[in-house]
Amino acid sequence: MRLVGTARALRRAINRRLRRSRLRRLDHRLFRAVARGEHPVADRVLPWFSRATDWSVGWCAVAGGLAVAGGGRGRRAALEGLTAIALTSVTVNHPVKVLARRQRPDRALVPTIRRTASQPGSWSFPSGHTASAFAFAIAASRRLPVMTPPLYAIAATVGVSRIHVGAHYPSDVLAGAVLGTAAGLAATKLLDRLLSVDRDDRPGGSGGATPRGGRRVSSPKLARSRGRGP
Repeated sequence: MRLVGTARALRRAINRRLRRSRLRRLDHRLFRAVARGEHPVADRVLPWFSRATDWSVGWCAVAGGLAVAGGGRGRRAALEGLTAIALTSVTVNHPVKVLARRQRPDRALVPTIRRTASQPGSWSFPSGHTASAFAFAIAASRRLPVMTPPLYAIAATVGVSRIHVGAHYPSDVLAGAVLGTAAGLAATKLLDRLLSVDRDDRPGGSGGATPRGGRRVSSPKLARSRGRGP
C-alpha cells in the first residue's frame, strides 16, 4: 500500500509539473505549429513511417535485413537491437506511461490526411515508438558502426512522424529518445555480459582447452599465472 501511495504521489507531481511548467506551454505551441503547417511531402512520407513501426514491425524487418546481409556482426546487431526494443517495451510502454498518465494531443487540430487509423489507446508520455526506434538504433549501431547514419536517421524520422500524425507532443518524443537511448546501451551491456559468460562456460572457452577425452587442460600461460607452470 505504501508503494502504491508513493507511485500516485509521484504521478500527481509529474502531472502538476507538466500542467504548470513553461515546457507544457511550449509543448502545445510547437504541436499546434506543426499541426497547422502545410507540409505536402511530409504529409505523404511521415504517416508511412509512423504506421510501419507499429508494434515494431518495421524494426523486425530491419533486423532481418541486418541478419541476412551483415554476416555474424549483422546477426549480433539484429539480436541486440531487438533485445533493446524488448527492454524498452517493458519499461516505457507500461510503468512509465501508467505513472505519467498524460492525455494524447487533440487530433482534431491535425489535417485528416496525416492521421493514423485511430488514436492509440495508451497514454501519451513518453513516445513508445520513438523509444523503440532509438533503442534499436543505439544497440544495433554499436555492433555494426557502418549502419549508424541510416539507423539514427530512421529513428529521428519516426520520432518526428509521431508529432506530425498527432499522436504525441514534442516532449513525449524527446523523452522517448532519451529512454530509448538508455535502453539501447543497457541491452548491449546485458548481452555482452551474458554472451561472455556463455563463452567461458563452453569447452575451449577462456578457461582452457578441452581435448578429445573431454578433460579441460589449462594453457601453459594460464597455468603459470596460477603458479602451477614450470
